[in-house]
Amino acid sequence: MELFAENLKRLRKERNMTQDQLAHVSDIPKGTICNYEQNRGGCDPSLHNLMVLADIFDVTPYNLYYGGKKEMTTNSIYMDEILSELLELDDEAIAEIHDSELNGVNLPKLSVSEDVITSLKNQWNKDVVYPNRGLYKNYIEQTIRRYAQDRQGWKKKFGLD
Repeated sequence: MELFAENLKRLRKERNMTQDQLAHVSDIPKGTICNYEQNRGGCDPSLHNLMVLADIFDVTPYNLYYGGKKEMTTNSIYMDEILSELLELDDEAIAEIHDSELNGVNLPKLSVSEDVITSLKNQWNKDVVYPNRGLYKNYIEQTIRRYAQDRQGWKKKFGLD
């Protein structure tokens, strides 16, 4: 946790950001950012907060949390979890998420890879028979983004634990 505190503070200062500015951009309360930077309370950042902060600073979550040179694919853990959750949903739930209003939560540079889209496309379209058209890339990507914006709400609504 101490490395995370040091890395977060260093990255914020390198970008000439105040804690207030980082709180505004990340939608993480300033008090939480302050606690992270001062290693108060021994609380690890939530996965969501770690992913958002890593995206803002354009580093991998691993580098933000542990420092050093070891890298992993940005958003891989987060996207794996989202993919797993979305694959549990039926067609009606998927349509409801896709048709929901964007809520304005800032998800900077959420990486939705072709592999993730293809995996969902293959699963969601497995029962589609020509000439019917299945779900397409833009629909799937929009659904992922809408789901990620209110992940906790959707998980609660659809009983995903």
